[in-house]
Amino acid sequence: ALTNTTKIMAAEQTGDKNGLYHEGNSWNYYTHGKINTDRTLVKYNGTWWYVHNGKVDFNSGELLVPYGNQVWYVNNGRMTEYQD
Repeated sequence: ALTNTTKIMAAEQTGDKNGLYHEGNSWNYYTHGKINTDRTLVKYNGTWWYVHNGKVDFNSGELLVPYGNQVWYVNNGRMTEYQD
């Protein structure tokens, strides 16, 4: 699971936020300093998370998410296994 740490390295190096950041009660996804509202998977600390409307969606339930040339199984915001 995600911890309560905040990813700050990218912001310090580039001046822009890039990646997942723990802010308040949510995990927000930034690209070049702006909230990224794409529906996608984001890797953080070795685990892939489902991002929807700029946040990790821990309430996503079970769903299939296309990423790259594959479709991945997601449950409660976390990618758990590959589906053929």
